[in-house]
Amino acid sequence: MKAMVSALGLLLVIAACQPGELEVRSPHWGKDTCAYCRMAVSSAPYAAQLVGPGGQVRHYDDLGCLIKDQQRRPELLKLSAYVTSPDDHDRWLLSTQTRFGENLPTPMDFGFAPQKDGAMSFADVVSRMKQRAPPRSP
Repeated sequence: MKAMVSALGLLLVIAACQPGELEVRSPHWGKDTCAYCRMAVSSAPYAAQLVGPGGQVRHYDDLGCLIKDQQRRPELLKLSAYVTSPDDHDRWLLSTQTRFGENLPTPMDFGFAPQKDGAMSFADVVSRMKQRAPPRSP
Protein backbone atom coordinates (compact mmCIF):
# COMPACT_ATOMS: atom_id res chain seq x y z
CA MET A 1 0.00 0.00 0.00
CA LYS A 2 2.83 2.40 0.89
CA ALA A 3 4.48 1.68 -2.45
CA MET A 4 1.25 2.57 -4.29
CA VAL A 5 0.87 5.82 -2.36
CA SER A 6 4.52 6.68 -3.04
CA ALA A 7 4.11 5.92 -6.75
CA LEU A 8 0.96 8.05 -6.90
CA GLY A 9 2.76 10.90 -5.14
CA LEU A 10 5.66 10.65 -7.58
CA LEU A 11 3.26 10.80 -10.53
CA LEU A 12 1.63 13.93 -9.12
CA VAL A 13 5.03 15.61 -8.70
CA ILE A 14 6.01 14.70 -12.27
CA ALA A 15 2.69 15.99 -13.63
CA ALA A 16 3.09 19.26 -11.74
CA CYS A 17 6.53 19.76 -13.30
CA GLN A 18 5.33 19.31 -16.87
CA PRO A 19 5.03 22.51 -18.92
CA GLY A 20 1.45 23.74 -18.94
CA GLU A 21 -0.75 25.05 -21.69
CA LEU A 22 0.35 28.20 -23.44
CA GLU A 23 -1.40 31.23 -22.01
CA VAL A 24 -2.79 33.54 -24.67
CA ARG A 25 -3.51 36.99 -23.21
CA SER A 26 -5.16 39.98 -24.78
CA PRO A 27 -3.07 43.13 -24.52
CA HIS A 28 -4.12 46.15 -22.52
CA TRP A 29 -5.57 47.83 -25.60
CA GLY A 30 -4.06 51.25 -26.25
CA LYS A 31 -1.49 50.80 -23.45
CA ASP A 32 0.71 47.82 -24.35
CA THR A 33 3.19 48.43 -27.14
CA CYS A 34 4.14 46.33 -30.14
CA ALA A 35 7.24 44.22 -29.47
CA TYR A 36 8.60 45.19 -32.90
CA CYS A 37 7.66 48.77 -33.77
CA ARG A 38 6.77 50.04 -30.25
CA MET A 39 3.45 51.56 -31.38
CA ALA A 40 0.42 51.06 -29.12
CA VAL A 41 -1.51 47.84 -29.70
CA SER A 42 -4.97 49.32 -30.08
CA SER A 43 -6.81 47.66 -32.97
CA ALA A 44 -8.03 44.14 -32.19
CA PRO A 45 -8.79 43.06 -35.78
CA TYR A 46 -5.09 43.40 -36.68
CA ALA A 47 -3.39 42.39 -33.41
CA ALA A 48 -1.18 39.33 -33.08
CA GLN A 49 0.94 37.74 -30.40
CA LEU A 50 3.68 35.20 -29.87
CA VAL A 51 3.21 32.91 -26.89
CA GLY A 52 5.77 30.66 -25.28
CA PRO A 53 6.21 28.54 -22.20
CA GLY A 54 6.38 30.11 -18.78
CA GLY A 55 3.91 32.87 -19.60
CA GLN A 56 6.07 34.49 -22.28
CA VAL A 57 3.89 36.75 -24.45
CA ARG A 58 4.93 39.29 -27.10
CA HIS A 59 2.16 41.53 -28.46
CA TYR A 60 2.07 43.08 -31.95
CA ASP A 61 -0.12 45.80 -33.44
CA ASP A 62 0.12 44.26 -36.94
CA LEU A 63 0.71 40.69 -38.15
CA GLY A 64 3.51 42.04 -40.34
CA CYS A 65 5.36 43.25 -37.24
CA LEU A 66 5.19 39.73 -35.76
CA ILE A 67 6.63 38.21 -38.94
CA LYS A 68 9.36 40.85 -39.27
CA ASP A 69 10.30 40.27 -35.62
CA GLN A 70 10.61 36.53 -36.28
CA GLN A 71 12.80 37.25 -39.32
CA ARG A 72 15.02 39.50 -37.23
CA ARG A 73 15.13 37.12 -34.24
CA PRO A 74 14.90 33.49 -35.42
CA GLU A 75 14.63 32.19 -31.84
CA LEU A 76 11.08 33.60 -31.87
CA LEU A 77 10.11 30.98 -34.47
CA LYS A 78 9.86 28.51 -31.55
CA LEU A 79 6.93 30.46 -30.10
CA SER A 80 3.31 29.97 -31.17
CA ALA A 81 1.74 32.78 -33.22
CA TYR A 82 -1.86 33.81 -32.53
CA VAL A 83 -4.22 36.31 -34.16
CA THR A 84 -7.68 37.51 -33.22
CA SER A 85 -10.63 35.66 -34.68
CA PRO A 86 -12.29 37.48 -37.59
CA ASP A 87 -15.67 36.70 -35.94
CA ASP A 88 -14.82 37.50 -32.33
CA HIS A 89 -11.94 39.84 -31.54
CA ASP A 90 -11.88 38.64 -27.92
CA ARG A 91 -10.94 35.14 -29.12
CA TRP A 92 -7.41 34.23 -30.22
CA LEU A 93 -6.67 31.59 -32.88
CA LEU A 94 -3.44 29.87 -33.88
CA SER A 95 -2.19 31.63 -36.97
CA THR A 96 -1.64 28.30 -38.70
CA GLN A 97 -5.36 27.55 -38.38
CA THR A 98 -6.54 30.91 -39.73
CA ARG A 99 -7.09 32.34 -43.22
CA PHE A 100 -5.88 35.83 -44.16
CA GLY A 101 -6.78 38.59 -46.56
CA GLU A 102 -4.30 41.01 -48.08
CA ASN A 103 -4.13 44.63 -49.23
CA LEU A 104 -6.04 45.72 -46.14
CA PRO A 105 -5.52 49.00 -44.24
CA THR A 106 -3.58 47.60 -41.25
CA PRO A 107 -1.90 49.72 -38.55
CA MET A 108 1.61 49.47 -40.03
CA ASP A 109 0.46 49.04 -43.66
CA PHE A 110 1.68 45.46 -44.04
CA GLY A 111 -1.83 44.74 -45.31
CA PHE A 112 -2.53 41.23 -43.92
CA ALA A 113 -5.30 40.39 -41.46
CA PRO A 114 -7.44 37.42 -40.45
CA GLN A 115 -10.54 37.05 -42.61
CA LYS A 116 -13.21 34.38 -42.47
CA ASP A 117 -12.98 33.76 -46.23
CA GLY A 118 -9.36 34.82 -46.67
CA ALA A 119 -7.45 33.34 -49.60
CA MET A 120 -4.09 33.03 -47.85
CA SER A 121 -2.66 30.70 -45.20
CA PHE A 122 -0.20 31.92 -42.58
CA ALA A 123 2.61 30.28 -44.61
CA ASP A 124 1.48 32.32 -47.65
CA VAL A 125 1.64 35.54 -45.61
CA VAL A 126 5.14 34.68 -44.32
CA SER A 127 6.26 33.96 -47.89
CA ARG A 128 4.94 37.33 -49.11
CA MET A 129 6.63 39.10 -46.22
CA LYS A 130 9.97 37.46 -47.08
CA GLN A 131 9.73 39.01 -50.54
CA ARG A 132 9.65 42.47 -48.99
CA ALA A 133 12.59 44.54 -47.77
CA PRO A 134 14.67 43.02 -44.94
CA PRO A 135 13.47 43.75 -41.41
CA ARG A 136 14.59 47.04 -39.95
CA SER A 137 16.16 47.28 -36.52
CA PRO A 138 13.73 49.25 -34.39
